[in-house]
Amino acid sequence: MKRISHGGTARRFAQLAAGLLATAAITLAAAAAAAADRPGFGHEWHGGHGAPGGPPFGLPGGPPHGIPGGPSAPVLPEETAVPAGCTSTLTGTINGGVVVPSGQRYCLVQARVEGGATVSPGAGIVVQDSRVDGGVRAEGANYVRVCDSIVNGPVSAHNGTKYVMIGDADDDGTPPCGTNYLHGPVALIHNQAGVEVGGDSITGPLFLVGNEGTAFEGTDVGAEIEANHIYGPLVCSCDSPEPTNDGLPNVVAGPEWGQCKGF
Repeated sequence: MKRISHGGTARRFAQLAAGLLATAAITLAAAAAAAADRPGFGHEWHGGHGAPGGPPFGLPGGPPHGIPGGPSAPVLPEETAVPAGCTSTLTGTINGGVVVPSGQRYCLVQARVEGGATVSPGAGIVVQDSRVDGGVRAEGANYVRVCDSIVNGPVSAHNGTKYVMIGDADDDGTPPCGTNYLHGPVALIHNQAGVEVGGDSITGPLFLVGNEGTAFEGTDVGAEIEANHIYGPLVCSCDSPEPTNDGLPNVVAGPEWGQCKGF
């Protein structure tokens, strides 16, 4: 029998995740072009099965707006405190996307970004009470935090050097990091510090591959994948320490593979 190394398995899953992210980016661009010709069409969730970016018809527990088992719809507060550590705070409508340069930490607070957000190596980003059309991509980032927001497009964090938090299921964050609605694949690959994905609605697969480090300082547990509604496969491979759901099961509409089987 041919033996497959852990490194080879991680590479295969990472390549699969990269392919899905690329496909999602192409699909999103096509959808955006079509939407331009449809008055009143938006990327936000429209409240039911079959809505753009939504789960398949008949899927129980789908998000959001009154579907049993799904998280409640996000409501942006009238005022949001500016997170600590920001070198720049961006609010309102931003056309053309956002690129965070190395050495900077941009905080998107009650912002609507048309064109996605890209985080350069050595940079950080906070997305709080905002909407990003075009996805969030971080390569070698030193901080990624997405809370109480809607992201239409892929979310990826690769080779991060510090924490990645995408929701915390209301059990870890200070301040708390609430539910996100992520309409696209999520890929967290080869990050070198804590990773958490908690309490989110994800319309697409979630990949957790080759991440290292404990969820938080002073603990010995790996990445936390907890209390999410995932409308696609959940794939975890070669993460060390092994990931955990921290006693808060996920609802997964697709297959569960690898270290996250049974989550």
